[in-house]
Amino acid sequence: MNTLHVKYLLVGGGLASSAAAETIRQHDAQGSVLLVTQENNRPYHRPALSGEYMRRERARADLTTFPPGWMKEHDVELRTGRRVSYIDTSRACATLDNGQVVSFDHLLIATGAQARPLKIAGSDLPNIYSLRTLDDADRLHHAIDTALREGHRHPRGVGRGRVAVIGGGLLATDLAASFTHLGLHVDLIVGNAFPWARWAGETKDFRHAMEKVEGMLRERDAFNPDQRKAHFVSVLAVAWPDGHVREFEGRVDGTLVWPPRGDRGFGYDPMFVPVGYEQTFGELDPELKHSISHRADAFRKLVMALKE
Repeated sequence: MNTLHVKYLLVGGGLASSAAAETIRQHDAQGSVLLVTQENNRPYHRPALSGEYMRRERARADLTTFPPGWMKEHDVELRTGRRVSYIDTSRACATLDNGQVVSFDHLLIATGAQARPLKIAGSDLPNIYSLRTLDDADRLHHAIDTALREGHRHPRGVGRGRVAVIGGGLLATDLAASFTHLGLHVDLIVGNAFPWARWAGETKDFRHAMEKVEGMLRERDAFNPDQRKAHFVSVLAVAWPDGHVREFEGRVDGTLVWPPRGDRGFGYDPMFVPVGYEQTFGELDPELKHSISHRADAFRKLVMALKE
């Protein structure tokens, strides 16, 4: 098999490789670019897998990182279903799993992390899942549908389907929220005293948590307000004895600022500026903050619905 030479070899099918391809084309319109991903999907936004995609609020086509035709228009070659099995840095070449050798001038490895497997008895039993790819998410969708129809009854209230989520980080808590939204009973199993210990520390120090968020934003060169958008969400649910359930979602959008300002509120309030205001939630008068908060928005929707 002949050796292929490219100027830029991008390994991985997520946001990092996609952003690299876009940036390369902004500075080098002619250099050859090859993006290799072992999945049989076009590059897509992984963070949505545990949230909007899991809740079926976004379709597969909405997750792709490039609009239709962008890669062809900008002459970026895509190889799906291929894995880089060997890299020889001394010769500046990589070997794909089909034996194809690709030499390069520049190499980006952006494969991300793999889900850490459980190393305990029973970890190979059926109905144990991890979430890393779109295909993983689709398998979970099928399992969720089955659980809602045929699963164990909820320990309290009406409904079927129980799930245990192991882990207390961002992915686990996001999944737990999505599963609850879909109607499953969730047991969140955390090794620490509370979720998100990695962010807030053992003492629940939210200054420490805010510093970590700011650090991640800076790593991504997110300094402009458009790159620092954020929102708070609150969801209230009312369940009737006959099994009817209604949910009411409140939301407040804003921007993250640094350094934190104000000592009112809690959590991330001192770095969150709501849309239409110049003060952070940590600076606003408590009554005003409450009136525009995500919780107040959810309660307003609940009260209006119950009055109908």
